[in-house]
Amino acid sequence: TVTLTAAPSGPLTAPGATTLSWTTTGNPTSCTASNYWSGSKTPTGGSELRSGIPASTQVFDITCSKTGTPNATASRTVVVNPAPITPITVALTATPSGPLTAPGATTLSWTTTGNPTSCDATGAEWSGTNIQNGSAVTQRSGMPAKTYVFGIVCHKSGTSDVTASKTVIVNPAPITPISVTLTASPTSMTLPTNTSRLTWTTTGNPDSCIAS
Repeated sequence: TVTLTAAPSGPLTAPGATTLSWTTTGNPTSCTASNYWSGSKTPTGGSELRSGIPASTQVFDITCSKTGTPNATASRTVVVNPAPITPITVALTATPSGPLTAPGATTLSWTTTGNPTSCDATGAEWSGTNIQNGSAVTQRSGMPAKTYVFGIVCHKSGTSDVTASKTVIVNPAPITPISVTLTASPTSMTLPTNTSRLTWTTTGNPDSCIAS
């Protein structure tokens, strides 16, 4: 007789590993492996490590022989399941986050989990494939007043894409009020004197001044 065992017996997770062991009785003269393993095996019994087994159902057979008696066979099935794929996540931030004042400037950065293979910029406000933290595309400056929406999508084979977005508001720069002060020197005259100097000062950078 021959008996075949696998330890661990499974189900395993790829890449799987198990030790096949066989024992015999009746002193067979030879034992041969077949199916998912092969070759002559010690007829008195033994063991063999099988490693790096991909996701599959593998059947290991062994047949032992002795002249004058029927062959003895044993079989062991080992199931190896695919390794689970870790989901991915992404979070997008802007520093400073705003609201900003035009012309605005901010730095975009993101964190991920699950080891995505690549991340791409999305939306009208920035672009690029396989973007990296700290690259030129993440440095946003000279931003006019508007509401910006920055998006990012990350990829990993075997799992769904994930996305994140960040809204940055840039407000118009405040307009400084203007003022004007007019003085005369002298402020009164006695004829025949008829000259007075008018002087004006302004604040807030007016575009023009008109006398009336």
